[in-house]
Order: sequence, then C-alpha cells, then structure tokens
Amino acid sequence: MSLKDRLAKKALGVNTDDLDSRPGPSDYQPRTAPGQLMGLQAKVANLEKELAAARGAGAGMSQTIPLDQLHEIEGRRRKLTDDQFEELKENLRNNDLITPVTVRPRESGGFEIVSGHNRVAAFRELGRAEIEAVVRSLDEERAVLGAFYANLLQPNLPDYEKYHGFRLIRERRPDLTQEQIAQMAGVSQSLVSKLLAFEDLPADVHTILMSRPDAIGAPAARSLAALAKQGKTQQVIDAVRKVTDEGMDQAAAVAYASKVDAAPAQAKPKVDIKTFKVGKKPLCSYRRTDTMLRVDFKDPSHADAFHKELDELLARYAAGLGKE
Repeated sequence: MSLKDRLAKKALGVNTDDLDSRPGPSDYQPRTAPGQLMGLQAKVANLEKELAAARGAGAGMSQTIPLDQLHEIEGRRRKLTDDQFEELKENLRNNDLITPVTVRPRESGGFEIVSGHNRVAAFRELGRAEIEAVVRSLDEERAVLGAFYANLLQPNLPDYEKYHGFRLIRERRPDLTQEQIAQMAGVSQSLVSKLLAFEDLPADVHTILMSRPDAIGAPAARSLAALAKQGKTQQVIDAVRKVTDEGMDQAAAVAYASKVDAAPAQAKPKVDIKTFKVGKKPLCSYRRTDTMLRVDFKDPSHADAFHKELDELLARYAAGLGKE
C-alpha cells in the first residue's frame, strides 16, 4: 500500500491493522473543551506535516490564483452573520491576507475551494482579482474532512454547523461508529451524540436554522428534539421562532415547548357572502356562517335605517319562538 493510501486511511480513522488494539476513548480523550481543541489542533498539524512529506519537498507553498478560477462547493462554507462577514471584509480591506486559502485542482479545470470560502467571497466583494492559495492534491473525502476540521477549529462555530459536519461524515462513512467519528475529530463521543440530536428536530426548524445557525445550541436542540418525539412538533417550531423573531432565550424556549398541548384548532366555518346593489351602485355585503350574520353598508344612513327594521324583525322572531 502506498504512503498516500496509508495517510488517507489514517486521516479517516479506519486503520484496521491496529484499530482493535487502540485504547478506548476514555483512556486518552481530553475531557475539557480547551483540551479537545488542543488535541484537534495537533491532529490537523500532524496531518498537514504528513501530507507535505507525502508530496515531497516544496509542498504547501502558496501561489496566487485568479478568483475566477475558484469554485465553491455547497455545504462547505462556514455561515457568518452579516456583521461577522462585514468585519472580515473590512479586515481584509485594510490588512494583508495572513492565512492563504486551501484549494484542490478540478478535473474540469480551475480549483475547488477546500477552506477559505468567506475569505474568497470577501475578496470578490472588495473587487480583488486574485488571492493567495495553497493547492492540495486531496481526494473528495479528505477535502470534505479538511474543510470540516478547519471550521471546527473556530471557537465561535455554532453547534448547528458542527452537527452538519459530523452528519456529512456519517453519511459518507456509514460504517463508522460514533466512537470512531469522535476519535477522528479529537472530541468526546458524548459531544458528537449531543450534536447529532439536531437531526431529530422538525424539518421547519432546520429551515430556520439554515439561516440562523446560532439560534440554539446542542443542549437546547437535544431537549427540543425529545419534545418533538413526544408529539409537540408545532410547539417546538414555535419555540425556535420565538428565539429568532422575539429574542427569547433558549431555556425559556424549551420551557415554552414543554407546556401542555393547546386545544386543537377548530376548522374555520364556511362563509357565504352576498352583495346587494341599487341599480349598479353597491348597497351592502351580507356575510353568513352557521352562527353569524353580518351586514356591511357603504352608506351609514342606510345602516341606521336597516338597524331599526332589523330590531323589529328580531323582536317579532323572538316573540314567535316564545309561543311554541
């Protein structure tokens, strides 16, 4: 097996030669968030060193690439708020690009962005023509993992985007257990389990979170997903909307969704509407349901006159019922 193949297997966490002999996650996984972040940083750094060794001397050197040769892959770009993107753009307007973007060659020509989508987007909005980039000879799976791990290192990455990264890995590698996925990322298995709870949220909530990935974190998502499984789907959707639209905090949103189900909405009554005219001129509209009669006049004087007649009509009707 070539060195490149061995490195690819190692990056995917599927070195079956010694997988069974590895210690369990509890034996070596860092338990604190800073420790997990440091472990992941070391994993990425080691992977970069091994890749450079596999490609030979001079690998990892950046080069200037025209922006019109760079192509974005849907799902890889880290979502920023408008304020975050504007801050990034202004930073790049006034300062040099310190970290080149990472790309890989496309068979059809040009380059596919692996990491640095927002930097490329900012350069485009600033009217720049080219950007510094490091070209990597990565296969599809390693490109996906590289993009995800690069984003995972960001301290303010929303839990929902982390969930998408782990979900993508699980879809591409259904043979991997949660333990192996966690081991690959250098995080605890419990964190992966919490993040994957987003999957059980209603589809309407995912639609909301696609534009507001920072709305709820993994703990709230886990609680809301459990409530959705109990049949409180609409209350969960309403709770997340209250977070995004009204500024409700996540704990209050979970409490809101936990309330007893409201009475089922009654079907709207059928409304019959008729319009009466004097010649071609509208006189009034008449609306009727099973229990309601409503007359809307265009002219207040007609409404007053009809009101008197209606009073007399209702009095006669009531008197007639009293004789039955």
